[in-house]
Amino acid sequence: MYNFENDLDKELKFLKFLLESTNNSQSESRSGFLVKRTGRKGDYYYEVDKNRRIVGKPLKSNSPRVIEIKNQRKQKVLIRRLKNNINCLEKALEKIQSIHPKDINASLPLAYRDSEFGNHILENEAATLMPSIEANISQNSTYPFAVQNITIDGRIVRSLAEVIIYNLLKFHGIKFDYERKITVATEDGYKKELIPDFTIFTPTGEVKYWEHVGRFDDIEYRKRFFDKIVIYYRNGIVPGENLILTFSKKDYSVDSSEINRIIESLL
Repeated sequence: MYNFENDLDKELKFLKFLLESTNNSQSESRSGFLVKRTGRKGDYYYEVDKNRRIVGKPLKSNSPRVIEIKNQRKQKVLIRRLKNNINCLEKALEKIQSIHPKDINASLPLAYRDSEFGNHILENEAATLMPSIEANISQNSTYPFAVQNITIDGRIVRSLAEVIIYNLLKFHGIKFDYERKITVATEDGYKKELIPDFTIFTPTGEVKYWEHVGRFDDIEYRKRFFDKIVIYYRNGIVPGENLILTFSKKDYSVDSSEINRIIESLL
């Protein structure tokens, strides 16, 4: 049976991670406030103190200080909302009660526990969910039986690392496609389709590709990876330029903070 409590717990952990990452990335420079004015030459800004007194000269919209103050304000709102949502989820987890028939049975006096009530829910649930599961698997037809990981918006991806990358790209509002096919040329001049893990469209209009390497200790996996990198390189997709590479550790664990740092560098 669907475990809503587990999903709430996962969401709570994810929000706490985002809050910690946001707090760690806060600027140490002085805070400020902006007043916007429109003149004959366009928009300009004044920085003001907490008493609404103007500090310094007019600033253009693309000046580093204006961008910094705007980002500080957005960051404060984000932190406030994250704290609010974390508080709401913590309260929900304290009050939520399981609706699983086994848990309901366990809460009843002994005289009522032999009831068959609820068993039909378990029997019918698989049939109800099957069309949705098959539809999601069809999105990932290359390795359908390896697919077990679900993103924050319900998309099935291949690994926990891809869940983290996917969710953080969503969180930062970066446009991207998951497993979008691209056509490249082989050494012999033939066309070939490759499927990067992520195709990213940066706010500056660049297109970047992201490959996460999860099983580098597997010889066949490693060979396929190197072959893919060679084809990428011949087609102008170069690591460190427009190709992002990340790697799982030997125990298959993933450094979420490093992934978050990479994504922030795209903004």
